[in-house]
Amino acid sequence: MRNTLRTKRWAVIWLAWGLVFFTPGPGPLAAAILVDFKLVKSEAGRCTTAPTVKLLDHQDAWKLLESEMFHGQNDREIYWGLEATGEEFVPAKLEVTAPGVAVRRVIVGKSDVPFEQDGDRVVFQLVKDTSRVQLIQTTLPGDEKTLPIHLIHNWEIRRGGPHAKEPFRKEQDAAAKNYLFAARETLRMIGGLGPKDERAFDGYLVLMGSETAFSRGHADYPIHFHIMLYVPGYNPGSQVPHFYLDDQGRVVENRFDVLGGPSRTYRAGEPCAMKDLDGRVGLVLTITPQGGLAIKKTPDAKPHVLLPGPEGAQRSVLVRHNDRTLLRVSHVDRVPDGRMTARMEFLRGQGDEQTVDYVRTDHHRYDPFTGRLDASQVVCHPAATAVAPCERIGQVKLPADAPAVQGVALTEKYYFSSSNRNGAGRIHKFDTAWKPIETKTLRVEGVDHIGAISYHDGHLWAGWLSTKKPRRSIVTEIRVSDLSIQRQFEITSDVTWIDPVAFDGLHVWVGDLSDLGIHRYRIEGDRLVRDGVFRYPRPLHFSQGLRVREGMLYSIHTFGEMDGLFAFRIAALKPGVVNVPQRVWPITESKMHLEGFDFVPGRPDEIFEAQGSQVDRWRLSPSDIVKP
Repeated sequence: MRNTLRTKRWAVIWLAWGLVFFTPGPGPLAAAILVDFKLVKSEAGRCTTAPTVKLLDHQDAWKLLESEMFHGQNDREIYWGLEATGEEFVPAKLEVTAPGVAVRRVIVGKSDVPFEQDGDRVVFQLVKDTSRVQLIQTTLPGDEKTLPIHLIHNWEIRRGGPHAKEPFRKEQDAAAKNYLFAARETLRMIGGLGPKDERAFDGYLVLMGSETAFSRGHADYPIHFHIMLYVPGYNPGSQVPHFYLDDQGRVVENRFDVLGGPSRTYRAGEPCAMKDLDGRVGLVLTITPQGGLAIKKTPDAKPHVLLPGPEGAQRSVLVRHNDRTLLRVSHVDRVPDGRMTARMEFLRGQGDEQTVDYVRTDHHRYDPFTGRLDASQVVCHPAATAVAPCERIGQVKLPADAPAVQGVALTEKYYFSSSNRNGAGRIHKFDTAWKPIETKTLRVEGVDHIGAISYHDGHLWAGWLSTKKPRRSIVTEIRVSDLSIQRQFEITSDVTWIDPVAFDGLHVWVGDLSDLGIHRYRIEGDRLVRDGVFRYPRPLHFSQGLRVREGMLYSIHTFGEMDGLFAFRIAALKPGVVNVPQRVWPITESKMHLEGFDFVPGRPDEIFEAQGSQVDRWRLSPSDIVKP
């Protein structure tokens, strides 16, 4: 799965949505310039007396908004709104007195701004950011076939308006998010509804949650979720269902708003058809008697039904089609920590014999005070494979004539990369700061492409293939001291599309595109003798890089449905069966598809990964590195 950023058209849509759909009631006109700010406290607590604010300059340019829609305090924040008295933004300086509180951040809209604190006084300057400071919304990315989710992170301490008059409905909030993740996967499975698909209607489908913070008077009550159709031009005609939930997380009502048009309420068994301006159906949504939601692409299609799981929708939501459960969705959103994990389990079989086929896991890290998405990793993996945390901690740009296109090999004294040019392989030698030392062009008769490389005991090992027929696959041993080929072994009878090669001192390991497996060889004189072929789940496609260390085989994969760095326990590998990896780290591409990698000498929890014009440095969670 590839993660992509929102296009500019989404940004325009959401600007319009903020101006039209979230227009507050008895507050200032939507056309007025509104600016919100907040002070984030270093520690949880309240001011000893009520906080105050004053304008230090441009007093005539702004009016403080004191109603509960724009001003308040919770255990972590003090927030205020201002309305411009004129038609232009004026960058006024403000002073907030917050008795007994140490301030960690000052945020205007969604922008952190510099500030000075002297005792209880905090001074800062407004910036032109008119975002709603208490609306903590994150756009979780999709891809060409998968819609993004515009998710609102609700925190109990931020309850406002009608939500402040009752306990935080955490079960409903969790259920609404599970429905959104389930809806996203359902729409992808139905097909033809994604951002890049040719849809049978004009407009865009949008997935969104609801907020409990009462920002700028937006009540958004009770908790619900949206599956919306935005028609071209956005307004009028866009259609906004609100799916309300009971205490068990069951869908009980759909308040259906048409912007610029009539609204009505749908209940169980009443189909709600969203249509574009020409009457073409975008989606048909029907609440089921069990409190689920049936989704159909056309009125005559068989529905995909979203249903609460056995322990309630707050724990999981199921997706059923043709009397078979296809998917189970669950999530955990730790708002104070700004971390969310969603798990989608895709099932196979029927009834009591159903098992989990594969899993898609989303890890998102966001700023809990702005909603800004700081990191997003999406990985598909076999059900028995555990997902281990990782993070990109650095990138090194490489010279144009010394790229890392195919792979890297790292030693304590030198680093190496491999690439190709004009039918020849090239080995690039660097110091350990990635400063180029030498490039050597190598040619092997009958082949024209070098793959990912590895290092062992003074030598580099590489696989060579012919990109034209007849196909050939050759393994070479290259002496590091002068980058000359010492030995070569042909394995074309076993492998016709070789890529990575790794030697561990006992076995030569070879990744193969033509046969989707990892081949293991012994060296016997001038020959490589194969003593095992190890298959893995086909969605991994083929290996781009291999390493062996401490009883584990590490293989990096791309192009298939399951991308990332996978770890296999060598003692558990068996020929003739599908071998399931024990761990996956969701390594993601930054410049190009994933290629070869190597562990940083002296840092067993870090790797460099080849990205062509650069190498990316990743840290793997030390506590989750697989032990044999």
